[in-house]
Amino acid sequence: MPLYVWRAIDSEGVEHQGKLYAFSVEEVQEYLSKKSFGLIQARVKKRSIFTSRQKDAFFAQLASLLSAHIPLYESLCTMKASWVSSDHVLLLDALSRHIAQGATLTEVLEEAQILDPLSRALIGVGESTGTLGPLLKEIVSYRTEMALSVSKIKRTLSMPLLTLCFFSVVMIGMFTWIIPQFGRFFELNHMPIPWVTSWLIGLSSYMTIKLVGYGAVVIVAMIGFLRILYATRRGKAMIELAIEYMPIIGSFHRSCMKARTLKVLGILLAQQVPLAKALEASEALTFHDLYRRELSQLKKAVERGEAFTHAWHASYFTDPEIEELLALGEMSGRVSTLMLHASDSIEKKLYERLHLITMYANPTLLVVLAVLIGCLIYGIYMPLIEFSSVLSY
Repeated sequence: MPLYVWRAIDSEGVEHQGKLYAFSVEEVQEYLSKKSFGLIQARVKKRSIFTSRQKDAFFAQLASLLSAHIPLYESLCTMKASWVSSDHVLLLDALSRHIAQGATLTEVLEEAQILDPLSRALIGVGESTGTLGPLLKEIVSYRTEMALSVSKIKRTLSMPLLTLCFFSVVMIGMFTWIIPQFGRFFELNHMPIPWVTSWLIGLSSYMTIKLVGYGAVVIVAMIGFLRILYATRRGKAMIELAIEYMPIIGSFHRSCMKARTLKVLGILLAQQVPLAKALEASEALTFHDLYRRELSQLKKAVERGEAFTHAWHASYFTDPEIEELLALGEMSGRVSTLMLHASDSIEKKLYERLHLITMYANPTLLVVLAVLIGCLIYGIYMPLIEFSSVLSY
């Protein structure tokens, strides 16, 4: 939902200015006509004003008010008093106005660019089943948990990435500046050089500053292109498909998808949402055609009356350990609890694998760096030592 900055004139010819969140210019014009204003100009100022932290605060406040049995429209009106930013107050006013006109919360939040795929699916189910308040609380809990997980992953990967960056800078500096200096020295003195030194000098002749600069520009351009591509539905599906078949990364991606699917199913089933509808909501969370097909097949199998554990076993998500938990959950009537337990178990294993990889990655990078620097020292300084010994005689 864009924020329009408008200029209008009243019946006495006095010009007025203001801001309004609206779906279109026509809505701005209709809003102003009720105030007996004639629209002169309306331009879009900006489209998204909520940060991730502010989205969490928004969902938390709305969940608390709805859980206290305050109607949605009144909840949004109440929330306006707690937001300091005028743009936020304007947005909440627009949300409440559209809710009063009969729009659904999913529609207005989608237009306001507040929803991520998980929030969109859960709020849609909450509105259709009357469990909006509890599901909003689950959204807040899940978003908080995901933020902690991302923070943990960043901390875990930070040291190997710093080591890799240091390694790259050292190698680029050696090959673009130091080795060419030695190469010119050997050439001027007509010194015989071993094959290692000759190979290093030949390699450094290709790694010029200009080439490194071009390479950096290409890498930045590719990253920018992938970010733009990932912002589209089709592009996101293509990137996720490519990730699926990458070694190591692909298995992490599959495990993440299993964990997220089980987490969403567990949350929805705990709120008494039917399994078929919960699977439909899970299907809406992904742009990956493979996972969408599998979730669709799971939903059809459940609608035919098949046991969920049997359908899960026949799907792409099959995992013996998880199936044991799901079977136990179906027998005991605690399937939602055990789905959440299975999701937590998968995530725990992912963190353990990630920690193990990073634990070995940093020493490995340091050893590789030490070996390469040793080769460089041998290739560059051995001819100098031999040359100095010849001069001493």
